[in-house]
Amino acid sequence: MRKIPLILICAFLTMGAAGYNGSLPNVQGDFAYKKKAPEVSTPPFTPAENEDQLELKKIPRENKSYLEIIIKKDKTAQYTKDINNIILLLEKLKTCIESQQDIQKFNAIVSNLIDHISFVEAEYKDKPEANYMSYKNLKQLSQEARNVAVLRTESQIYNKYLPYSAQGAAYTQKNITNQLQILLSSVNNSLYILKNID
Repeated sequence: MRKIPLILICAFLTMGAAGYNGSLPNVQGDFAYKKKAPEVSTPPFTPAENEDQLELKKIPRENKSYLEIIIKKDKTAQYTKDINNIILLLEKLKTCIESQQDIQKFNAIVSNLIDHISFVEAEYKDKPEANYMSYKNLKQLSQEARNVAVLRTESQIYNKYLPYSAQGAAYTQKNITNQLQILLSSVNNSLYILKNID
């Protein structure tokens, strides 16, 4: 009996370390995706470095189907369409003033604007829309735009004859530029009101 454990010990010492004696398969490729996955998840979008450089697409106000589908109003759909036409004119007027275009272009845009505002006034004077802030603002803007257009037109005539009189001071280039800047501020204010009609 003593010989069996002794034989096992001798066999164990002479054979060396027992175990798998061969090569293992390369499985690194199968688990590569786990190594490359970031530890922190990334947002679905990349934030802009400078938010001031973000440029939003302009609303296609010329597209009537956009107005009917996207800016759909239940009770005041026609009012919204009429206001949209005025918004387009106000944007033209704003560009005209900022780029200092000639008096003919200015007067043409103002005349068209006044006609559109007069239509809105006549159309909605006995309706609930007459109480809207946008409606009241348009009435005031119409008068202001008319006054500046008349002042610019009169300055073309009277500036030749009244350059040094007290009456001629109203027609100086400095005063006209000042009145145009006041009108531009009113146009910007009106655009804000009209674009935020609820």
